[in-house]
Amino acid sequence: MSENPQNNIEEVPQESGKPAEKIVTYSDDYRQAIIDFYREIAAEFPEKRSEDENRYVPNLSPDNPNSNYWLALNENSEIDGTLSLKDCGKGVGYVSNFYVRKDRRVGTIGGRLVRAMDEFAKERGFTKLFAVTMPDNASAQKMYAKRMKKVEVAPTDAMTFHDETVFFEKDLTEE
Repeated sequence: MSENPQNNIEEVPQESGKPAEKIVTYSDDYRQAIIDFYREIAAEFPEKRSEDENRYVPNLSPDNPNSNYWLALNENSEIDGTLSLKDCGKGVGYVSNFYVRKDRRVGTIGGRLVRAMDEFAKERGFTKLFAVTMPDNASAQKMYAKRMKKVEVAPTDAMTFHDETVFFEKDLTEE
């Protein structure tokens, strides 16, 4: 993949009747599509819905090229999944916004997003990635547990978390 995150596109060939997809990095062209996608996702979790729809829009600073936001697009250029990585410094990255459209969760979209993120992180010298969820979010814990190990504390002091937060970590030096 390209060094320029804005041109980071992975074409995914069509597989046995499945829609063709591509993984792209966020640009403002996708702003409204991101808001619409998260409205749909938020319907699954009404107790966690935010009235501030702008919180769903990536806040990527050109001053920090080590943070990124990926979108999985289907053959109609609609968003089927998202994943983001925030640089916390000292080789640690915070994984968040990992969502796949409910009707597309059985498949490889999540894996493709993770591979794009892992490649990006390794190219930029990250050594650890971590994700967080709340204890009542069993589906997120199951998803993270497939790709990371559960740990007691976050591998960074760059962020503050709730006491109940569940942490997951991936050591990129072991791969």
